[in-house]
Amino acid sequence: VRLLASIQNVSGTFSRNEGMLLPGYARKARYAGFEGFQDEFSPAYGLFLLGHQNTNLLGDQVDDFAVTAATNGWLVAQPYQNQQYTETFQETFNVRANLEPIKHFKIELTANRTESKNYTSFFRFDEDLNEFVYESPNETGQFSATVLSWKTAFVEDDIEDQFNSDLWDNFLLGRLEISQRLNEASHNDETPAETGYYYGWGATSQDVTIPAFIAAYLGVDTKDVPLDVFDTPVAPNWRVTYDGLTKSDFFKQYFKRFSLSHSYRSTLTTNYVSNLNYEENSLGNPTAIDQSEFGNYVSARQFNVVSMSEQLSPLLGVDMTFNTASESEPLLKVEVKRDRSIAFGLTNYQITETKSNALVVGIGYKFKDIPNPFMKTYGKLPVKMLKETDLVLRADLNVRDNRTIIRKMEERQNQVTAGQNLISIKFSADLEVSDKITMRAFYDHQITDPYISTSFATSNIRSGVALRFNLNQ
Repeated sequence: VRLLASIQNVSGTFSRNEGMLLPGYARKARYAGFEGFQDEFSPAYGLFLLGHQNTNLLGDQVDDFAVTAATNGWLVAQPYQNQQYTETFQETFNVRANLEPIKHFKIELTANRTESKNYTSFFRFDEDLNEFVYESPNETGQFSATVLSWKTAFVEDDIEDQFNSDLWDNFLLGRLEISQRLNEASHNDETPAETGYYYGWGATSQDVTIPAFIAAYLGVDTKDVPLDVFDTPVAPNWRVTYDGLTKSDFFKQYFKRFSLSHSYRSTLTTNYVSNLNYEENSLGNPTAIDQSEFGNYVSARQFNVVSMSEQLSPLLGVDMTFNTASESEPLLKVEVKRDRSIAFGLTNYQITETKSNALVVGIGYKFKDIPNPFMKTYGKLPVKMLKETDLVLRADLNVRDNRTIIRKMEERQNQVTAGQNLISIKFSADLEVSDKITMRAFYDHQITDPYISTSFATSNIRSGVALRFNLNQ
């Protein structure tokens, strides 16, 4: 009951947009597209005019209207027709929920998934075969979904062992299990090769490596991970805030505001193009073999990159406003951030990991109703000077450590290719001189210390005074 009562609101959207362009229309366009209700009227023809597509409610293709139109003589039998037949498909799913399990403790959950496909071909009459055929078919697609990679978010690299990691080892070993599952689902050979992989499903097969990559970096068992990346389960991401501490007497005497926050977001994305060398048998199992050393089955879709992006921004954040005897408002904000991006390239079989840890400390103080030091210029400038004004001071310290590691699958190598330790110090003072002029003094200092010898340490300082004029009445 408490869980149900904690749900503040839930909202979601689901949309699907499909389109079809079929060139070579041979009938007259009258009566809303019909040539005549009495002339061989087909239900399929009528449904097409009302927006019917080749897919069912689940998005699976169950029909081929182009073939139906050609069979019924609705298309021009022209072998030199040069306009492409196209099909487009896009499906988007978004859900958002706000919960408050206890007072002042708020949780925002979000989940989304997007899938798109675009198919093109030349659908025209072949005089030799005496029928309409698809020529030069090509399909492209994209996929993006929120996932849960929390199980592997805090796995560290072993610096002493050439930055090796347990996730990398799990990926390499998981390929054997995926190869076995693919074999059982297709040709079902009895024994694997000496390498441990089954025929056609080798160590470099993208059908093997992509599920193994997802299983390793999401922390999923290789027995449970989907073999198709488009079937990757959608998982919620979240943002959590709590500002109820100031309701207690202890915190109330020291703080006007004391807020805790935490945020997590992880997204998996990929894209593909159709493989023209793909062949399959009557059971739908692949038969064509590529030119790799092991000899893998040619995949129906060629993926270029599968990537995952994760942000803990912040992992933990504290925002405080202190109580003082005066009207001034001292501020202190501390955030610990952590993020990583992982890209698995299918052209060179390399995983590129970029990890970053950051500490952000911000301090602010507002002096209220201080004498305006520029009041003596009153009457000399065409602006109205303020007798008393506010001075706002702010200082920010940002310490960030990031490192990029390339992991080569075939060579079994890990190499740090980029990375640095960054310290950023910023200070500013804002003074409202008049109702139209604000003066700002600033100091910005950035220090970088790289991890690789091909880069050098740098120190950059930017400082000065800025005037902002407000021309509004």
